[in-house]
Amino acid sequence: MHRHARRGGVWAVQNESGVSVQMKITREMILRKAFAVYLEHGYSDASVSMLQQKMNIGRASMYYYFQSKEELFREMINRFVVEEWCKAAGRLNSAVASLRDLLEALVEQYRHIRQMIEENAPGADMSNLSALILNAYVRDDSFRMLMTESRREIAGKLRAAILNGVRSGELPPDVDVEKAVTLFADMKDNSESGGGVRRSTDEDVSAFRDMLFYLYDLIRQRRGR
Repeated sequence: MHRHARRGGVWAVQNESGVSVQMKITREMILRKAFAVYLEHGYSDASVSMLQQKMNIGRASMYYYFQSKEELFREMINRFVVEEWCKAAGRLNSAVASLRDLLEALVEQYRHIRQMIEENAPGADMSNLSALILNAYVRDDSFRMLMTESRREIAGKLRAAILNGVRSGELPPDVDVEKAVTLFADMKDNSESGGGVRRSTDEDVSAFRDMLFYLYDLIRQRRGR
């Protein structure tokens, strides 16, 4: 399709047959398309021109909603990272307090993130998202504070679940709680960084679950030793 003219929030475009059609340009559409472009190409290479080309809209339409590439990037991070973290926190809060249930909830959280990437940018992987998060971490103080707090909350949930596991007999009484918290948290962070390994969503989620529960079984097998 080729852009023809703009009327308010609607672009009049011509398809391959030269027929004029209308395409609604919304803030959500721009954010979704931008997320896909950033996942595939990264922050530095995703120029305004590239974003325009991928969305088939003009510069004026871009700047109608966002005054700069930086503002677009910040809003995109809020929409697809911060909001998703808040939703994930709600799901974890509803998880049963046993360590096994918490680990299953973390696996489902990871599955949701991978599915979101797959839906928006099928050719991308977790390392692409991690690079975007790192970019936001460096550029935005409020995002850096949010990320730090999110990690602190995850560690707190792991600690509480491990202590509950010791009290309930799920875990041995001599487990090193802080070491276990660090190991589980590091596994989560390492999996979300992607490591450059390209796998399907199901393969990636399965590998993440296998790692978490391998450690879980190791801790439980220490009982009586």
